[in-house]
Amino acid sequence: MSFFSNVPAEPGCTPLILDEYNFQHERRGHCLIINNRYFDQSTGQNEREGTDSDAEKMENVFMRLGFDVERVDNATSLDMSMKMRQGII
Repeated sequence: MSFFSNVPAEPGCTPLILDEYNFQHERRGHCLIINNRYFDQSTGQNEREGTDSDAEKMENVFMRLGFDVERVDNATSLDMSMKMRQGII
Protein backbone atom coordinates (compact mmCIF):
# COMPACT_ATOMS: atom_id res chain seq x y z
CA MET A 1 0.00 0.00 0.00
CA SER A 2 1.08 3.57 -0.57
CA PHE A 3 0.69 6.44 1.90
CA PHE A 4 -2.89 6.73 0.61
CA SER A 5 -4.43 4.16 2.94
CA ASN A 6 -6.33 1.93 0.52
CA VAL A 7 -4.67 2.83 -2.78
CA PRO A 8 -2.08 0.23 -3.76
CA ALA A 9 1.33 1.49 -4.87
CA GLU A 10 2.40 0.77 -8.44
CA PRO A 11 4.32 -2.54 -8.67
CA GLY A 12 8.01 -1.97 -8.07
CA CYS A 13 7.51 1.60 -6.82
CA THR A 14 8.19 2.87 -3.34
CA PRO A 15 6.40 6.07 -2.33
CA LEU A 16 8.85 8.91 -1.74
CA ILE A 17 8.24 10.66 1.56
CA LEU A 18 10.25 13.81 2.22
CA ASP A 19 10.65 15.96 5.31
CA GLU A 20 10.13 19.13 3.28
CA TYR A 21 8.71 20.15 -0.08
CA ASN A 22 11.11 21.31 -2.81
CA PHE A 23 10.05 24.84 -3.82
CA GLN A 24 12.83 25.25 -6.40
CA HIS A 25 10.72 23.97 -9.31
CA GLU A 26 8.88 26.47 -11.52
CA ARG A 27 5.80 24.22 -11.44
CA ARG A 28 5.16 23.27 -7.84
CA GLY A 29 2.64 20.52 -8.35
CA HIS A 30 -1.06 19.93 -7.94
CA CYS A 31 -3.15 20.81 -4.89
CA LEU A 32 -6.51 19.11 -4.51
CA ILE A 33 -8.90 20.74 -2.06
CA ILE A 34 -11.96 18.71 -1.14
CA ASN A 35 -14.52 21.04 0.39
CA ASN A 36 -17.57 19.26 1.79
CA ARG A 37 -20.23 21.52 3.20
CA TYR A 38 -23.17 19.12 2.80
CA PHE A 39 -23.22 15.43 3.71
CA ASP A 40 -25.48 12.49 3.06
CA GLN A 41 -28.06 12.14 5.84
CA SER A 42 -26.77 8.65 6.63
CA THR A 43 -23.51 10.13 7.95
CA GLY A 44 -25.22 12.13 10.69
CA GLN A 45 -23.00 15.11 9.79
CA ASN A 46 -24.48 18.59 9.91
CA GLU A 47 -23.86 21.28 7.31
CA ARG A 48 -20.39 22.80 7.77
CA GLU A 49 -20.96 26.54 7.65
CA GLY A 50 -17.85 28.58 6.88
CA THR A 51 -16.15 25.81 4.94
CA ASP A 52 -16.54 27.65 1.61
CA SER A 53 -14.63 30.62 2.98
CA ASP A 54 -11.90 28.32 4.34
CA ALA A 55 -11.60 26.54 0.99
CA GLU A 56 -11.34 29.85 -0.86
CA LYS A 57 -8.53 31.00 1.45
CA MET A 58 -6.70 27.70 0.95
CA GLU A 59 -7.06 28.04 -2.82
CA ASN A 60 -5.52 31.51 -2.69
CA VAL A 61 -2.59 30.40 -0.53
CA PHE A 62 -1.71 27.42 -2.72
CA MET A 63 -2.07 29.45 -5.92
CA ARG A 64 0.28 32.11 -4.50
CA LEU A 65 2.73 29.30 -3.71
CA GLY A 66 2.64 28.29 -7.38
CA PHE A 67 0.51 25.15 -7.24
CA ASP A 68 -2.10 24.15 -9.81
CA VAL A 69 -5.19 24.14 -7.60
CA GLU A 70 -8.29 22.04 -8.12
CA ARG A 71 -11.22 22.43 -5.77
CA VAL A 72 -14.00 19.87 -5.51
CA ASP A 73 -17.11 20.82 -3.57
CA ASN A 74 -19.47 18.36 -1.86
CA ALA A 75 -17.78 15.23 -3.12
CA THR A 76 -19.15 11.80 -2.35
CA SER A 77 -16.81 9.13 -0.99
CA LEU A 78 -16.68 7.66 -4.51
CA ASP A 79 -15.80 11.09 -5.97
CA MET A 80 -12.99 11.47 -3.43
CA SER A 81 -11.60 7.99 -4.11
CA MET A 82 -11.62 8.60 -7.85
CA LYS A 83 -9.87 11.98 -7.48
CA MET A 84 -7.18 10.45 -5.26
CA ARG A 85 -6.58 7.64 -7.76
CA GLN A 86 -6.30 10.17 -10.60
CA GLY A 87 -3.67 12.03 -8.63
CA ILE A 88 -1.31 9.08 -8.28
CA ILE A 89 -1.69 7.40 -11.66
